[in-house]
Amino acid sequence: MKFCFAALAVLVVLVGCDVRTGKDSNLPDVPMYPGAKIVLNGENQGVVSCVLETPDPRAKVVDFYMKALNGKNEAGAITGERNGHAIRVIVTDPPGTKTHMAITQPKSGHF
Repeated sequence: MKFCFAALAVLVVLVGCDVRTGKDSNLPDVPMYPGAKIVLNGENQGVVSCVLETPDPRAKVVDFYMKALNGKNEAGAITGERNGHAIRVIVTDPPGTKTHMAITQPKSGHF
């Protein structure tokens, strides 16, 4: 579904991502999924965001972030905390595409 990737793009825009890519300093403070490719990342208005993609199945990605964040699944978003900062991860797997992860973290602590 093209809608899922479009929803991720909208999420990144809503949190103010400036769509700069390839700069580790603009990544959320969370373990990156092994082998995932950074599609978008940036920082704006105190929120650090990125979108990653992997060919791995959604269930494997969800399990990774649930463990990495000691998180909980709230309405389709994995939420947790790392180093005093809230982290939110939304994982989608539109048919015919790779699994996408949208990760957001406010720099001041919580959303």
